[in-house]
Amino acid sequence: MESAIYSGTLTHRRYHPRRHQFTYSLFIAFLDIDRVPELMRVSPFSSYNRWNWAAFDERDHFGDASLPLRERLAADARASGITLPDGPIFLLTHLRYLGYNFNPVSFFYCYDGKHELQTILAEVNNTFGESRNYWLSQDPVSVIRLAVHNPRPLFDEPWAEVKAPAKQHFSKQSGQASSQPVI
Repeated sequence: MESAIYSGTLTHRRYHPRRHQFTYSLFIAFLDIDRVPELMRVSPFSSYNRWNWAAFDERDHFGDASLPLRERLAADARASGITLPDGPIFLLTHLRYLGYNFNPVSFFYCYDGKHELQTILAEVNNTFGESRNYWLSQDPVSVIRLAVHNPRPLFDEPWAEVKAPAKQHFSKQSGQASSQPVI
């Protein structure tokens, strides 16, 4: 697995309180967290922890920005009762562009030593500067642990309420998600 920039199309559709929809193209960085400073030096138009056309800034992610991301992930995993795997960790995130950052959600893909995906951390941010981390795995017990560890939703949105553990399944043809109970 290698660091990359992914491009795609984002579609948002809302039915309530009134129907609303938009679609736009986007790109997003997929970075090996242990190589971020090196990766941001590949172009004179990108930088690490300083202003540029595109930049990665440690302050844009949870925890103490003076600590490496791997240490912050390990501490957050321990606090959530999860063992961080010993393999590579990749971060799917938006960078800062011209000093501005809008990053509603970042995903940390945590692999074991055999390069098999073990867990994912979803770092969710809202427009009020609040942030919450959600650890996801294939283990239904960890989904229940998530609900107990985070009993109060951070954001006052219907989708944030933990009602029943669910696993997302995405259709390759439509790109739409459907939920099915895990238990």
